[in-house]
Amino acid sequence: KDGTVLANGGAGWKPIGSLNAPFTGHFNGNGYHIDDLYINRPGENELGLFGHIGVGGSIKTIGVSITIDDGAGGAGGNIRVGAVAGVNAGNIQETYSLGDVIGIDTVGGLVGDNSGTIRDSYSMVATTGNVVGGLVGENTGTVERSYSVGFVTPPGARGERPSYGGLVAENTGTVTASYWDQETSGKISTGDGESKETVRMKMRETFPTWDFVSIWA
Repeated sequence: KDGTVLANGGAGWKPIGSLNAPFTGHFNGNGYHIDDLYINRPGENELGLFGHIGVGGSIKTIGVSITIDDGAGGAGGNIRVGAVAGVNAGNIQETYSLGDVIGIDTVGGLVGDNSGTIRDSYSMVATTGNVVGGLVGENTGTVERSYSVGFVTPPGARGERPSYGGLVAENTGTVTASYWDQETSGKISTGDGESKETVRMKMRETFPTWDFVSIWA
């Protein structure tokens, strides 16, 4: 913010990378956390800390606390909206997100539209939108060893497919060893991945293939 007003004329953070100029570098957060990031760009697509991570781009070991809305509880982004990335065609690993993300379509707590890889990551973001997931809105890539515990608000449907999911709303890719909390998500019972009660989300035996020594310690 610039004083009490969001920077960039009230639009807040300008995401890194776009459809025409995707981010293809390598960002290592070294375990740090980015706090109080704000985005208010209701008519824009591909929003998040990163707008569009291209093929070959990678993000790892970073946490993000973000608010994407219009300041009045409405959508702060249009299509492909996520806390860490609106679009990921690269690799995201050991990354997490907190906050609130409200978009119109293809909204995720971590990534809006994933055609790349997400590994060992999680989201505690409350998400709202059409085609909305606790972790990913639409997945055509890979999600491995990840979870979501954020509240999911589904307003509608697109075509004949479910428009919301506790972890992933729409999936034609691969989701393995990944889970969502069926209680904190708002009793969401649909989507790819596995739903577990809150108490089971806190038990190590729920995650038998996860590395609790060097990654999830």
